Amino acid sequence: MTTNATCAHGSKVKAKEARREVCSCMLEFLKTQNLSAIEHVKTFSGCCGGQNRNRAMISFMMWACRNFDLKSWEHQFMEPGHSYLPNDSNFGKIEKRKKKYGPMYCKDTYTALIKESQPKVQFNVFDMSGKFKNVHNLVE
Repeated sequence: MTTNATCAHGSKVKAKEARREVCSCMLEFLKTQNLSAIEHVKTFSGCCGGQNRNRAMISFMMWACRNFDLKSWEHQFMEPGHSYLPNDSNFGKIEKRKKKYGPMYCKDTYTALIKESQPKVQFNVFDMSGKFKNVHNLVE
């Protein structure tokens, strides 16, 4: 789909649970893509049960295949401590930049920090405010 780094963020107070947060971000990302030429999606993640290894994620992937006309969605779990994803360095750049900023009191400041943390190719940042969905209602 994309080779650019994309980052979604919003208040965890609004999301309330990890699986709801992850599925909602994936849904918003899919909505931004031109899916007409895409048949197969392949994603990777860590092994966090609360975020990635749960029925809600599998149900969401199946729902997305039906609703976005995807033929398949392959999701691979990386082996803890023995694997490295390209986005790991992206998060490292954000954390490094965060040390230079000091305290942040609003979301817009954090958005600016994310965009500035990778000067050559900026992150595509989208705001999740008001976009968190109840995954159970979505997939039923």
